[in-house]
Amino acid sequence: SEQGSLEIIIVPSFNKYLYFSGEKSHRKSLSPIISRILDDSDSVSKCIIATLDGSIVGDESVMRDVL
Repeated sequence: SEQGSLEIIIVPSFNKYLYFSGEKSHRKSLSPIISRILDDSDSVSKCIIATLDGSIVGDESVMRDVL
C-alpha cells in the first residue's frame, strides 16, 4: 500500500527465469516480479536495460520488447 521506488537488478546468467537474447521473438519464461511489472508497465518511471558487460540495450520504452 506504500508508494516509492524499487530498484530491481536481474542477472540473466544466474536467473533461471530470464533468458536475454535481444528482442524477444517468442514467449520467454519470466520471474513473477517481472511479469507483474510488465502487466503494469505504466508504473515504471525509469528503466535501464544493460548486458552483463555494461552495454546499455534499452530503456523503459523498449522494456516490453526486450524482457
